[in-house]
Amino acid sequence: MKYSVIIPVYNKNETIRDAVASIMAQTSKDFEILIIDDGSTIPVSCVLEQYKNDKRVRVIRKKNGGVSSARNAGIKEAKGKYLCFLDADDLWLPNHLSELDRLIQKYGDVAMLVTSHIEHLPDGTEKHSGNIMSDKEHDFKTSNLFKLLTQYSGGIIHTNSVCVNNTVCVNEKILFAEGAVRGEDTDVWFRVALRHDIVFTKEETTIYRREFSTATRDTSFIYSWVFAERLPDIVSDSTIRDDVKKACIKFLDRYWMTCVRESRLDGNKSGAKQYLKKISEHTTKRYFVTWMLAYLPDSLFKKAYALIMRR
Repeated sequence: MKYSVIIPVYNKNETIRDAVASIMAQTSKDFEILIIDDGSTIPVSCVLEQYKNDKRVRVIRKKNGGVSSARNAGIKEAKGKYLCFLDADDLWLPNHLSELDRLIQKYGDVAMLVTSHIEHLPDGTEKHSGNIMSDKEHDFKTSNLFKLLTQYSGGIIHTNSVCVNNTVCVNEKILFAEGAVRGEDTDVWFRVALRHDIVFTKEETTIYRREFSTATRDTSFIYSWVFAERLPDIVSDSTIRDDVKKACIKFLDRYWMTCVRESRLDGNKSGAKQYLKKISEHTTKRYFVTWMLAYLPDSLFKKAYALIMRR
């Protein structure tokens, strides 16, 4: 078995059929589908009767434990050499697995591969993640993901587009952080990237259907990111290359700067100052601007922030 496709489901019976159908439509057929029913009100098996005799499809029902618990249950059951992930309300294009096949043939048995995705927004518009890396080759390998991420402001990795080598997860005991408020998926990708090369392609193979409008301000998810809390262990780990550590620290500095800005926008000046203390690099222009935003009086902060956003 080459690919194990893990789909966590909780009360998404109206979309799970389309998600599974998009996997069945793949031009590459060496896969199994693990549908983890995370305690849905109506069992998922009731809406997937058409696959009950298909040995490639397994529905595993468990008590509700959250998306990380469901994905971990899928990983433990997976028989494939590579782990792929798809959310129950998203889709794969027919070329997803064949594109992964091509990348594996070209780059060998790598730890993680990432294809590009199309983001369908509620207003009917689209975003194309491949466009973010316009200066890169159509596909490429990076040995320092964190250095790459500091070059781009948008998201170039989405869960539906990630393929992880199962052996890496087993040997390094990498699972999704259960109980994490946010970022349980990026925590896994970044932990893999600490010690391994990552292959990217600008080929679009997945569709992410965003359910909420980005025009609505909701920052509750920003301030708790499990990977950021791992930094002390990362710095002290002798098995991680120094250049990766340095890039990781710089990347997380950007995160703390975001927390400073968002704290001020939320009216939490003391919280902004606490996040400012977490930033490692104090000599950059970006840090000076962040420091200013943290300490300015409310009346001046709003004017300064508006000026910065116009630039």
